[in-house]
Amino acid sequence: MSWFNNNRKVYPTKMFVNYLPEVPVTKNMSFSKTRSIGSSMLSAAFGAQGMAVSMIANAAPELIDKGLQFVSDSINKFAEKDVTRTTVKRNFDTIHPTKFSLPSQITIVRGNFAPSLTADGEIFGDGEKKTRNKATLLNNKELHIEIDIISAKGSDVIYFQPKSYFYNGLDREGDNITELVLAFAFVPVGKSILNIDSLTFQNFLHFSALNPNEQYNFKSESGYDTTYQSSWMTAPLHSNVPYTLVIEIQEIREGNSFAQLLQTVYSENKTYLKSEINEKVNEKIHALSKKEESKH
Repeated sequence: MSWFNNNRKVYPTKMFVNYLPEVPVTKNMSFSKTRSIGSSMLSAAFGAQGMAVSMIANAAPELIDKGLQFVSDSINKFAEKDVTRTTVKRNFDTIHPTKFSLPSQITIVRGNFAPSLTADGEIFGDGEKKTRNKATLLNNKELHIEIDIISAKGSDVIYFQPKSYFYNGLDREGDNITELVLAFAFVPVGKSILNIDSLTFQNFLHFSALNPNEQYNFKSESGYDTTYQSSWMTAPLHSNVPYTLVIEIQEIREGNSFAQLLQTVYSENKTYLKSEINEKVNEKIHALSKKEESKH
């Protein structure tokens, strides 16, 4: 962290979208497993065969939650001083009772926005004509990323495809940034977003090896440059309800790629890790139950 940049102006980061529902995606209630992990995390905890089955059954859920929280806290503390986080969010209402609707384009901009719409400058807003959620950028544009959300033909899966990218390479404290991560979370109505670490970020865009203050265009008449696209993901909610799209911007200071990797891998796999551990616990409980039954 730089101790000589305390007077650096911190500008707001805004999100703009095309207007719903231009890309409706059919809901799917299931999530596919795409990764596998070993059982080493369980071997130490459940190596004692003498532990009573009932104690394991009662304690396992709490132990899993505490263990995952410990991992999460450790990763966050490790990376805290080397990653600057900024969160932007937008609310989206239910458009169709059987289809999940999301914008097909997202624009993220950080800079000096005017307090009044009457000022002269670059106009941003929702929709192709930018007539809703309007804002005027006066100067000092620090970040401007445009993202297309691509849906598979005849399917309910999507991915995030960067269309253009500009970043001045400095975080709000004036430190040099070499990597940028955008993490996406879809939060259903009724769930709080006050604790950002409790959210499940289900997809990521990771930008690296890009020069600061240089405009990159990843879309042309011949198609996309797919270098920085995200992985596929299924429809992100279990029911078709109003939701909040939360985007966390992680600005990673020079030399901290490992911390970023830990954050990304853990956040992306948190729900899956818990599911896998629960499955292993249940297998262990079942095996111990069989062993106890064989004694009688």
